[in-house]
Amino acid sequence: MISRMPFAPTRLLRTTPILVGSAVLALAACGTGNSGTAASRTAASSDAAPTAPVADALTLRDAFSGGLAPTSSGWSDAAKPSGMRWSATRTGRLGATSTDDGDTGLLVIGRPKWTDSSMAIDLRVERRGEAGVVVRHSASGDYRLTWDGAAGKLALTRWGADGQREQLATHDLALAAGTWHRLELRAVGNQLGGFVDGELVVSATDDAHGSGVAGIALRQAAGATTYLDEAEARATVDSFTIAVLPDTQYYAKGAAKGNRPDTFGKQTAWLAANRGREDIAFVLHAGDVVDGICSTKQWAIASRAMRTLEGRLGYAITPGNHDILDYDSCPAPGGLRGSRERVDTAAFLRTFPVQRLRDASPTTWAGASPPKSSGTSLHRFEAAGARMSVVTLPFGPTASQLTWAARVAKAESAKGRTSALLTHDFLDSDGRLRGTHADHTQLPELPGQLRGVEIWNRLVAPTRDLRLVFSGHIYRCALRPASRCDDVGAVARRVTDNRHGQPVVQLMADYQIMPSGGGGFLRLVRIFPSEDRIEVRTYSPSSRSFLRDASNAFTLRDLELR
Repeated sequence: MISRMPFAPTRLLRTTPILVGSAVLALAACGTGNSGTAASRTAASSDAAPTAPVADALTLRDAFSGGLAPTSSGWSDAAKPSGMRWSATRTGRLGATSTDDGDTGLLVIGRPKWTDSSMAIDLRVERRGEAGVVVRHSASGDYRLTWDGAAGKLALTRWGADGQREQLATHDLALAAGTWHRLELRAVGNQLGGFVDGELVVSATDDAHGSGVAGIALRQAAGATTYLDEAEARATVDSFTIAVLPDTQYYAKGAAKGNRPDTFGKQTAWLAANRGREDIAFVLHAGDVVDGICSTKQWAIASRAMRTLEGRLGYAITPGNHDILDYDSCPAPGGLRGSRERVDTAAFLRTFPVQRLRDASPTTWAGASPPKSSGTSLHRFEAAGARMSVVTLPFGPTASQLTWAARVAKAESAKGRTSALLTHDFLDSDGRLRGTHADHTQLPELPGQLRGVEIWNRLVAPTRDLRLVFSGHIYRCALRPASRCDDVGAVARRVTDNRHGQPVVQLMADYQIMPSGGGGFLRLVRIFPSEDRIEVRTYSPSSRSFLRDASNAFTLRDLELR
């Protein structure tokens, strides 16, 4: 079953003491000393505030890395007219520079239907201006937690559609200029709580705004710049999406296959830009990242594309056969080509080392075996009340790798987590496990490499809570006439019970047979844990179109996910 997610403690970030008047703020004093006047329908009491993180939440994070403009990675400038220029700095922070004196900047992310939600940001304190976080922003207004540098005051405020605002609660705070502090505003039902460095400082009860997006709000003098970092928006959702990138090898290879090399980058850029709209919780790359392991140009294209996700979306990536075996791309002494007679993981591990994946998403990275092998790794994330784990295996895993994966998946099950397996070669386009039929080609052939049927028998079938399997690899299409494959790609699905009587959803997709090396199509797998169903859609950011045939757009029901 997919387990309900327990509350987790708030992250603390304390660089300097917080002073309330002349005293150091203690948690026991939270909610007292309120210097603001409460509205008639507002209670300023810590008892009314949500003291735990938002439940059953999807989390959207942003470390503002890679120099990607926030408006290209899922954020929208909601101030009309905008008086702020938002930019990601080279040091991986968000810089906000005012273009007009006193104008308010408002940068938002998420979906308008968000109800219970929170927004947190690391703020570099300035002596002037106002900076803070926003929840439930809509056309009717929002709630804001802001720090006023000139007044030395933290305020929890209700904003209306006409720009009018009413303070619900305030607190005097002395924050030293140039120091960093974390502001967070939570809204659960009609309860509002404002936190500084993980401690509840102001609270209120108000029912004026019921839903809306979350964001960051600033007001400062013309030419002034405020720096922010580590944004985190959380919202209660009833479903979440796992995005799957099938074989990208021809996108990396580029013009040799009549494909533009920016197709790969467009895929990841679209995922980053639409993570809030699509409720994307995690991204999977099913392998065959490149076409030739010795092509530094191909690895560079792949590295640049995946970097767009880093600091924004957690991802798992596993090597396909083209990532670890030589298919005539490696010159050997005497001008001869290399062979397929040995696995070579050097280029994959050099491009996607463990340290890179850990730094890319430290909240989802959970380890690898061996410790420096990113192709056999474990990841964790939570969304919509589901506690998920992802186990990765390379093309043609060995018996020892399967043993490790089985041990890890069993341990995750004991912790109440549901696992998904990501591996390159598992299901054939005929819907059967790889290696169970005589016409299955391009099977793992080296000594010790195992096939899909062995992965099922040794890992998937015995593990109670390993309920999802994602794979690619198969470009042969089972459709007749074969010309139809150009329109739909090579895809298959299989839902069978494991040895515990639990249905396991197995999805294979590979679009490289389609024009332009795959047309840029990726999969969006939306999971509804409480409704026991999964919806699958297939979209191309390059053509801005969906595949709507029954093999690429479908719903699976009665999956016993609860």
